[in-house]
Amino acid sequence: MLWQLWWVSVPLWSLGFGAWAPSAWRLIANRRWRDAYAPAGYLAALAAQVSLLATSSHGHNVFHLMWTFLFKSEALVPKLGAVGASIGIVSAYVGSVHALIIFRPSAGFRGAALDRPLETRDSAVLRAARHRVRRRRKARILARRHPARAGRLSIGRPDLQHSYDDGGLVDINHAPDQALAEQLGMTQDEIDALHSARQHLGNFTSAAELSVYAKLPAHRVDELRDFIICL
Repeated sequence: MLWQLWWVSVPLWSLGFGAWAPSAWRLIANRRWRDAYAPAGYLAALAAQVSLLATSSHGHNVFHLMWTFLFKSEALVPKLGAVGASIGIVSAYVGSVHALIIFRPSAGFRGAALDRPLETRDSAVLRAARHRVRRRRKARILARRHPARAGRLSIGRPDLQHSYDDGGLVDINHAPDQALAEQLGMTQDEIDALHSARQHLGNFTSAAELSVYAKLPAHRVDELRDFIICL
C-alpha cells in the first residue's frame, strides 16, 4: 500500500516535474512498447513546462528568444510563464490520477515492488515460443538443402526417437495419424481427407496443397502452416 501511495504522490510533490516517473517505471517493468506513449507525453509536457517557465526569468535566455521568435511579440512572451505553471499543475494532477490507476491493487501490476524480478512467466513463455520458431526455421533450411540428412535426423517425425530439435515440425507425408492429431491438432475427418488426397496426389510438396487437394479451409491451413513440413 505504501508503495502505491509513493508513486501516486510523486507527480504532486514534484509539481508535475516527475509526472513521467510512474509510467516510466511501468514501461521498464513490463517491457512493452505500448507503455512508452504515456511517459513520452509527460516528458513532452515537461519540456514545454520548463521552456515556458524559463521565459519568465530575468534576462534573455534561449527560451525567451525562441518564444519571442515564434510569437513575434516581446510583450506576450513573459506571460507564457503562467502557461508553463498551468501545464505543471495539470501534469501533477493527471500524473497522480494515472499513477493511481497504474498501481491500483486490482491491476496486478508486475512492477509494484522493487524486489520483484523483471523476468516473468509470460516473458519466459514468449522466449520459448521464439526459440521454437527459430528451430523450425533452421530445420526447414536444413531439410531443403540436405533432404537425406533431414531424413536421418527424423525431422518432422515426432513419433521417432531423435536428438535434433526441429521445433515441433510434422511431416504430413510420413508422420502417423497419432502425430497428426497430437502435434497438429487435426481431426479424424481432416486426417482422412489428407490420406485420400495423398492417394491421388502422392506426396504433398507444400502446406498450400492441403487446401487444394484435401479441401481444408484456408484459415485452417494458415493455422497449420508454421508446423508443417513436406519431405
